[in-house]
Amino acid sequence: MYNQWFKIRKLMYGWMIIGIGEDHLIEASDFLGYDLPKKFLEKMIRLIRHKSIEEWLYYQNEPGACIMCIENTDETICFSLYESKKDSDELDPYDERKEWQSCGNKIFSYDVKINDALDGIVAEFSLYENGNGRKMYEKHWGDFPQEEYDELKKIASEINKNCGRYDKLFCMTYL
Repeated sequence: MYNQWFKIRKLMYGWMIIGIGEDHLIEASDFLGYDLPKKFLEKMIRLIRHKSIEEWLYYQNEPGACIMCIENTDETICFSLYESKKDSDELDPYDERKEWQSCGNKIFSYDVKINDALDGIVAEFSLYENGNGRKMYEKHWGDFPQEEYDELKKIASEINKNCGRYDKLFCMTYL
C-alpha cells in the first residue's frame, strides 16, 4: 500500500519544505542556484539504475545547510540527514560527497523499501508535472526536472513489474 513517507509540504518563493517519514521536515532554499529536486532525482537514479551504494546532496537553508546521505542496501533506501559545519555559501557545489567530511551530528535517519521509496517520490512529483501544479512549481522554484522525473518513473515501473504490479505504478491507483 502507498505510504506517504515523502511529501513536498510547501513550495513558495524559492523555498521548499519536504517531509520525510512521519515527523522529519527539511527546509531548502534555491538562493545559490542548487536545484535540490533535480539533484535528488538524479541521485535516486544513480542509486537504483547504476547500483550506487551511497549518494550525497545538500539542503541549503540560508545561511545554514544540511547534508543528506542516501544509501542503497538492495532492499531499502536509507535517508540520513546531517548538520553541516559550513554555511551554504561555503559548500563546494561540484562535490557533495566531499562535503560529508564537514558533517556534524546526525539529525535523523529513515529507511524505506525501494519500491515504496520510488512510488512515494514518483507520486509526489506527479502533482507538479502538469497543469497548475507545474505552473506553481516553476513560479516558486524553477524548471520542473522532467527528464529526471521521467527516468525515475521508468525505473519505478520496471521495479513494480518485477514485483507483480504489471500495468502501472502501484501508487498511481491512489492519485
